[in-house]
Amino acid sequence: MNANKFRDDTQHLKSAHQVRVEMFMNKMGVHAPNKPVLDLDEKSRLLLAKLVMEEVLEYLEGLGIELVLNTGDRGYVIYFKNLIFSCSHDTNIEEVIDGVCDIKFVITKALSMFGIPDLPFQQLVDYNNLMKFSSDGHRAENGKWVKPANHTPPKIKELLEAIQS
Repeated sequence: MNANKFRDDTQHLKSAHQVRVEMFMNKMGVHAPNKPVLDLDEKSRLLLAKLVMEEVLEYLEGLGIELVLNTGDRGYVIYFKNLIFSCSHDTNIEEVIDGVCDIKFVITKALSMFGIPDLPFQQLVDYNNLMKFSSDGHRAENGKWVKPANHTPPKIKELLEAIQS
């Protein structure tokens, strides 16, 4: 394989899902580089960590799993709102790539284990996220995008029922 072929133009390697995610980023004013970047600023890294942790904890809650911090003498239930994030060392881009791919793999595997096709649901959620840029949607102080007050959640139940029938 010729590695130089991929260095000049990575656009053709992006999935339709990634293109929609980058549309969301662009609407937020967040630049998506066309070539690999090996490190991000601390603020961006902290935001990414918080967003993925929030999603992973919500996923665990959805499975009925309670994450508990074992301190030896007793356990404490861990809630996202009680977590404190800090950068402890520089970025290891190889670990970042591996972690992101592992999360995507595990989440997709979960859908498969439930017999749920990913594409129609991913499209539903992606397009619903893009609708967050209407009316009073805005960026919160912590960097996360806040959906408009009248934003309706994606119609996952309806889509699931349609697929089941």
